[in-house]
Amino acid sequence: MDTNSAERLSRAKAQLLIEQQFFGNCCLSIKYVEVDESKLATMGVDGLNCYYNPKFVAEIDDNELKGVLLHEILHLIFDHLGRRKQDYIPFIWNVATDYKVNSTIVSAGMYKLPKGALYDSQYNGDTAEIVYDKLMEEAEDEVKNKAEGGEGDFRDFHGDTNTEETQAVKEMVVKSYEALSSTERGNVPAEVKRIIQEIKEPKVNWREFIRATITDVFQRTDFSFARGNRNYIRHGLWLPSLTGEENKTIVIAVDTSGSITPDILSDFAAETSSLLALADKSYVLSCDATVHEVADLNKYSDILKEAKFSGGGGTSFSPVFDKVNQLGLNPDVLVYLTDGYGSFPESAPNYPVIWGIIKDSYERANNTTKNIQAPFGQVLNID
Repeated sequence: MDTNSAERLSRAKAQLLIEQQFFGNCCLSIKYVEVDESKLATMGVDGLNCYYNPKFVAEIDDNELKGVLLHEILHLIFDHLGRRKQDYIPFIWNVATDYKVNSTIVSAGMYKLPKGALYDSQYNGDTAEIVYDKLMEEAEDEVKNKAEGGEGDFRDFHGDTNTEETQAVKEMVVKSYEALSSTERGNVPAEVKRIIQEIKEPKVNWREFIRATITDVFQRTDFSFARGNRNYIRHGLWLPSLTGEENKTIVIAVDTSGSITPDILSDFAAETSSLLALADKSYVLSCDATVHEVADLNKYSDILKEAKFSGGGGTSFSPVFDKVNQLGLNPDVLVYLTDGYGSFPESAPNYPVIWGIIKDSYERANNTTKNIQAPFGQVLNID
C-alpha cells in the first residue's frame, strides 16, 4: 500500500467532513481500495467501493482530490451506475454522467476539478439522460475525442452495481444526511436534496401502477361472492362471479372542479386510453359537485374527443358513485382522477377504486405537504 496516498485520502476525507459534512459523511461510509496504475489511471466507484490509483492521488492537489472524491460520491447519489439503460453505449453514458456530475460541482462552487475534467455549461441543469441524448447527436469519434484527448484528461472508472448495492447506497445517503442538522450539512445542491427526499418518500409510477392493477383485476379467474355475477343479479340472484369469464368494465371519473389542468387531463387521457383496449366496456364521468356527463366508450374511443369534461364548481365525490349505481353498473374497477379536495362517500362500493390524487393541487388547496387519506380504495399520488 502507498502510505503517502492513503494518508492524503484520509486527510481529504477529514477536511470534507469539516467543510461539507454531509458529503464527508458519505465519503467515510464507503470502502477505499488501492489499484495498480496499469489497471486504473485515476479513481472510480463500484457499489460502495471507491478505487484509486495511488500515483494519481499523489499528483493532484488537495482541492482537486476533494473535488474527485465529491465527483465519485455524486455518481453514487445520482445512481449513475444503476440508471444506465441496456441499449445505452457504456462509454457515452459514462461521459454523459461525468458531464452531469461536474456541472453540479461547478454550479455549486464546490472545490476544484482536475485538469481536463469534462465540463460544459450547456449541460447545466440537464439530467445524465438528456446529456446522453445530446451526445448521441454527435459522431461517436467526436465524443471520444472530447473524453480522451480533446477536453478530458481526467476520466474515472464507473463499475457495475446490483439491486442490493443500490439500496445500500440509498440507505447510506439518507443516513448521512439525517444524522446532521440543516446547519451542519454544508452546501447540499437542491437536486441532491430532491433525490434524498425521493428516497425517503419513493414515488410510484402512476401509469405502471394503474396498468398493473387493472390488468391484475382483469386476469382474475377465481369465484368471489364480493361481487355478484351480472348475468344473475338482474334476476334477483346473488351468485359468485367468475371474474375471468365476465365482460370487463372500467369507469373513469375525472374531477372537473378547476384544479385538473388541460396538461394533466391530456396526460391522464393518453394513459387511460390505452387501458380501454383491456376492457369490453368503458365509461368516463366528469364531475365536480355533480356529474355533468357520462361518456359511453368502446375499446378504440379517444377520451379527449368523446368527453367534454365540463364543470368547474366545488367537489363532492359521492355523485360519481351514485351515478354508477343509478346506471346499474358493476365495474371491475373505478379510477378517479382528482385533486383530492372534496367530500367522500360514507361507505365503500363493492368494486375496487383507485384514487389518482394530483399531489401539487392538493398541497396548494390545503396548504400542507401531507398525503391525502381516503376512507377506502387505493390512493396513488400523481406529481
